[in-house]
Amino acid sequence: MARYSTANEELQAVLSALLDEEKAERAEHADLMKGLSLAQKKAEGLAVYPLRFQEGIIYRGGRWKLRFEHDPLSHRITEGAPVKLFRDDEVTDGIAVRISSAAIDVVVDDYPDWIEEGKIRLEASFPDLTWREMRFALQQMLEAEDQKGEKGQRARLRDRLLGYTELSALTLESEPHRSNELNASQDEAVTGILNTPDFAVVHGPPGTGKTTTLVAAIAALYRREESVLVCAATNAAVDLLALKLDEQGIPVLRIGHPARVYDAAQALTLEGRMESRSEAKLLAKYRAEAAQLFRQARRFRRSFGAAERAERESLFAEYRALQKTIREMEKTALGDIIERTPVVCATLTGASHPSIREKRFTTVVIDEATQALEPACYIPLLKNPERIIMAGDHQQLAPLIRLPASPLSETLFAKMIERHKDSGRVFFLNEQYRMQPVILGFSNQRFYEGRLVTHDSVLNRPPMRMKPEAEVSLTGSLLFVDTAGSDATEEQDADSESRFNRFEAMLLVRIVERMLRLGEDDPESVALIAPYRAQVDLLRSLCSDVATLPTGQAIEVDTVDSFQGAERDWIGVSFTRNNEEAEIGFLKDLRRTNVAMTRARRRLILVGDSTTLSMHPFYADLIAYAQSESSYFSVWEEPFASLVDL
Repeated sequence: MARYSTANEELQAVLSALLDEEKAERAEHADLMKGLSLAQKKAEGLAVYPLRFQEGIIYRGGRWKLRFEHDPLSHRITEGAPVKLFRDDEVTDGIAVRISSAAIDVVVDDYPDWIEEGKIRLEASFPDLTWREMRFALQQMLEAEDQKGEKGQRARLRDRLLGYTELSALTLESEPHRSNELNASQDEAVTGILNTPDFAVVHGPPGTGKTTTLVAAIAALYRREESVLVCAATNAAVDLLALKLDEQGIPVLRIGHPARVYDAAQALTLEGRMESRSEAKLLAKYRAEAAQLFRQARRFRRSFGAAERAERESLFAEYRALQKTIREMEKTALGDIIERTPVVCATLTGASHPSIREKRFTTVVIDEATQALEPACYIPLLKNPERIIMAGDHQQLAPLIRLPASPLSETLFAKMIERHKDSGRVFFLNEQYRMQPVILGFSNQRFYEGRLVTHDSVLNRPPMRMKPEAEVSLTGSLLFVDTAGSDATEEQDADSESRFNRFEAMLLVRIVERMLRLGEDDPESVALIAPYRAQVDLLRSLCSDVATLPTGQAIEVDTVDSFQGAERDWIGVSFTRNNEEAEIGFLKDLRRTNVAMTRARRRLILVGDSTTLSMHPFYADLIAYAQSESSYFSVWEEPFASLVDL
C-alpha cells in the first residue's frame, strides 16, 4: 500500500487518478455511442426508437414529466438513469422514470418546443453529475486547513481517516442502547459508534446483520437528539436503511430523485412527505392550472398576428407567475420538513442535494462503503460532521475501475481497515444468520480467517426434505458439478464479446428443475448467477420454460452485482469459462465469486469446468473443499449425465 508524507499528497494522487478515470469512462461511453449505428444501439439496449409523444405534465420542482409510447422491446435503460432525447439536431437531457415494456416517462427541466413533432429517439447518457460532485468534494478536502474550532473540523477528520494523525484510545462506555436483537459483536459495534469522537469502521461479512447493527446505532443517536445523514453507494442500500429506520418509528427523510427510489420508500421522500401536508391539494391544483396555461399559450406557435401574440405573452406570463408560486410553496414546505426530520437518507451523490445544502449533521453513516470510490465518500463529509461511521466488507464487490494500478482501486474503507486495525475503532461482526455452515465454510476460510460463526437459528433449521427417489447428490446444501470432459466449451457473442456456455446453462437449469420436482420443501426464492451478461441472457431464456416456483415466485437470473446485499433460499452459479488456454477473465476478481457464493441460505449449486478453473489456486481449493464435504460430482455421474443426454 502506497504511503505518502501527508494526507494532501495522497489526495492529490487520488484526484489525478479520478480525472484519468473520468476521462477514460467518458471516452469509452463516447466511443461506444459513436461507433454504433442506431440499429446496433437498439440491439444493445442503449437506445429506444421511435418514441411517440403522449403527454406532458408539470412535475415537482417546476420540471416536466413527458410520457412516450413505443413498440414493445427490451432495453437496458433503467429507472433513474440519465438519458438524452433527440429529434434530428435537437437534443435535451432528462431522467428516465416509470419504465414499462411499451412506455417511458422522462423528467426534463424545461419543456422542449420540438418534443411533440416527429419521431423521438432516447439514448443512455453519461453520468456527469456523479463525476462533478466527486471532483468538487475531493478538491474541498484538499483545500481544507487544520485550524481551531469548527472551521478545522474537515481537515482534522481527513487526517484522522487517512491515518496521518495519532489517535487517542477509544473508551467503550456502555450506553442504554441494548437490544435483545443484537449479539455481542453487534452490541460492541454500536457501543463503539456511540463513543467514538471521530470515526468507527464496521466490518460486516455476509449475513452478519450489518444493517441491523447500523439501524440500532442510528436509533440510539436519534434518541440522543443528534442529526444523522445516512448514505450508501446504491439507491437499493439507501432505501433498505430508510425503510428499516421507518419501521423503528424514527422520523426519516429519503432524499433523491423519485425515479431512483423504490416504490416502498416513496412515502419517505420529500415528495411523499409533501403529499401528506395540507397544501398538497392546492399544489396539485396549481400544477394542473399551470400546465393548462402552458398548453393554451403553445397553440400560437406558427403564423399569428399582434392580438394572438399578446394573448400568448399574457398566458406565458400567468404560467410563469404560477410556476413561481408553486416553487415558493414547495420551498417553504420542504424547508419545514427537513428542519423537523433529524435522520436523512441519501446516496453519496445525493448528499449534495440542494434541499439539504445548508443542513448540518452530527454524524454521517456510510453503508456499503466498499462499493464506492474514495472521492464519493468525501461528498457527505462536506457537511462537517463530528463523526463518520463506515460500514461494509472489503471482501465483497468493489467499484469498477477501468485503469489498471489506479490509486482509486483501493477504497477509503479498505484503507481505514488496514491503517486503523489496532485503533480500537474497527469492529468485526462475527456471527452470521444466513448460510448453512457448509455453504459458508470455504468463504470463511479464504476471506475471513475462519472468524465467522453460525448462529443457532441456522444450525437448528430442519434439513431440506427430498422424495425417496432423489439421488444423494441432490440432497445436500452444497453441490459442485464438474463439466470436465464434456462438450461444455464456452462461446463468445459476436456483438458484445461477452462469454456464454450453452452446456453449462442447460445443465444448471435442469439441475434446479429436478431439485424442485423431487423436493418436499418448496424454496421461497431461487436465483441463478453468472459472471457474464451473455450467459445471464441465455439462462433467462432457458428459465422462461420454468415459469414459476411452486410458491408462485419466478426464478431470478442476473449478474453478481445485482445480488450484492441480497439473499435467496437457493443460489445457482454458472462459472461459464471453459477453454484450452484456461483463461478465466472476470473470475479473477475473487471478491465477486465470494459475493455469488454467499447469497444462498439453504442450497448452493456450482457448475464449472475443473480443467479451466483449477489452473487458478483459488478455484482449485474451492473444488478440493467441495470434495472434502462430499459435495463434488462429475457431470458424467447420474442424474447429471441423463439431464444433458451424455
